[in-house]
Amino acid sequence: MRRFSVPFWVELFGALLLALLASNLFTFAILAADREQAVRGVHLRSALDRVAAVVELNRAAPGPAVHAFLEGASSRGEVMRIEDRAWLDRDFAPAAVDQRFSEALGGVGVRETRVAIRAEERPPPHARPPPGREGPRGRGPPPPLVQRLVVSAQLEDGSWLNAAFSLPRAPNVMQPMLLAGLVSALAMLVVAGFTALRLARPLQALGRAALAMRAGEAPAPVAERGPAPVRAATAAFNAMSAQVGATLAGQKALLAGLAHDLRTPITALKLRAEFISDRTLQGQIGRSLDELEALTNAALEAARAGGDGETARPFDLAALAESIVADLSEAGQSVAFFVGPPVPVVAKVDATRRALRNLIENAVRHGGAGRVRVETEAGMARVIVEDDGPGIAGKDLERVFDAFVRLDAARGAGGYGLGLTIARLVARGQGGDVSLSNRPEGGLAAVFWLPVPRG
Repeated sequence: MRRFSVPFWVELFGALLLALLASNLFTFAILAADREQAVRGVHLRSALDRVAAVVELNRAAPGPAVHAFLEGASSRGEVMRIEDRAWLDRDFAPAAVDQRFSEALGGVGVRETRVAIRAEERPPPHARPPPGREGPRGRGPPPPLVQRLVVSAQLEDGSWLNAAFSLPRAPNVMQPMLLAGLVSALAMLVVAGFTALRLARPLQALGRAALAMRAGEAPAPVAERGPAPVRAATAAFNAMSAQVGATLAGQKALLAGLAHDLRTPITALKLRAEFISDRTLQGQIGRSLDELEALTNAALEAARAGGDGETARPFDLAALAESIVADLSEAGQSVAFFVGPPVPVVAKVDATRRALRNLIENAVRHGGAGRVRVETEAGMARVIVEDDGPGIAGKDLERVFDAFVRLDAARGAGGYGLGLTIARLVARGQGGDVSLSNRPEGGLAAVFWLPVPRG
């Protein structure tokens, strides 16, 4: 399975959008609560003032004049009457509202105050039923609910001033909030896109250069663009790349020169050994010189593995592995290949051939026989080499990849401890790897990984 990758600008924009959405929702909740509280406070103050004004008017000029004033003052959302009975039998409003009305009306001569805030059906425009008395419902959808303030205040003469006031809700601010959020989102999109491009482009260039460097290539200096921290990181990478390249080039040149210079004295020693009369001693010296020459060549091959200037190109990894197995079989090696579907990769053919040949020869040398198959898994091409040998102790599964490491059980089988080192260098230089594991049924399994090209 291929890992799903989200572009950086999408991640940045999504994070900013979520932050903006959360901020707007929080702001809207606070604003709506404050507006609702403020609007309710204004209407409660207005209702209290009107009730207090009627009480004072009744004290100054009681009688028909007050009733006429009440009839003229009543409107669609407001009813005020002086009656013998109270509309409320007790208080229903919150304690703070009740205390506010009781203290204010007590100062103008009201004996008792009862207050309630209730949700009632909004009556039609032409009807004005008394609060608390529901008339028969007509057919059709139910009328909307409205909050209503009901006040029953007992006057000095024992009568009750009953009043009902509508408490309109605060105006809906959703539309302006949505408009403001849309404008903010558009502005944020522009800023996020510009910022993401300034960050993503130089970082992508750094990533490509790092991959090329890992594959053994010498990347060109990366242009120093973007914010100051990114430019500083790019400059440091360019300096590091140049220093590493120079160091590796010097080491390879030194090793190549050393290998070349060693061939001359080795050849001279071989010629001089021919003049030794003791054939036993002559053979021992010749074998030592052959081993020294082979070791020199192997060290030079390990130094050049994955970085010898070879160009990667597409080829069938399964066909390459099968050809190696066929060559070894013709040479008398006990190795088998399990034929499967083609596995296309883009890699260095010669370097990959050397690495696979080392792994397969190790299986034959240390396990007696080898079995090879090629498959794909999780976007990687895998060459699996199995044997029936004694395996490797768990603590040594990684140590054997170090240069010139040969385990005791393998010393008698030849080799210089560089085969696995070369195989891993080749694989990692092309974005892959090599791993070893002991098989449950016995023997060792070596897995050579390479990435499968996308598309």
